[in-house]
Amino acid sequence: MKTLIAYATKYGTTETCAKLLAEAMSDPVDLINLSKGESAEPAQYEAVVVGGPIYAGQLRKEVRAFMRKHKRNLLEVRFGCFICQASPQFESHNDFDANFDRDLLEHASARSSFGGQLHEEKMTFFDRLILGAIAKRGGAKPPHINKEKIRSFALAMEVT
Repeated sequence: MKTLIAYATKYGTTETCAKLLAEAMSDPVDLINLSKGESAEPAQYEAVVVGGPIYAGQLRKEVRAFMRKHKRNLLEVRFGCFICQASPQFESHNDFDANFDRDLLEHASARSSFGGQLHEEKMTFFDRLILGAIAKRGGAKPPHINKEKIRSFALAMEVT
């Protein structure tokens, strides 16, 4: 089974997670970075995984546009979706409900939050400002990529 992983990234964490997921899967995987304008046709794959970071409750626009454009094809293949968030204390199923089409969520074989990382050296002033506000309100748990969730996701995407 050939799988497509389509993702968008802002600072690189989602790309790291997409690559870890590709490594965890036993079948051939093609990776496309929607942030760089890369594209692929989901109809050419048996499975498609879509992922991106959540900032201020919103999934990257490139990911949302990809899903809108290819919704029909995504509903015809094995589908999975993931998000990345810097702070595990803010993980919520509402992030999926607010950012993914309900039909796609119901069709999904797997969905998960893979955690996140902080790249303060790459952050915009606005992002660092938000991070400071979060820290003042009780501090965020140190972010990390949850490799066990990535492995579990890969297994859920495998055809049984």
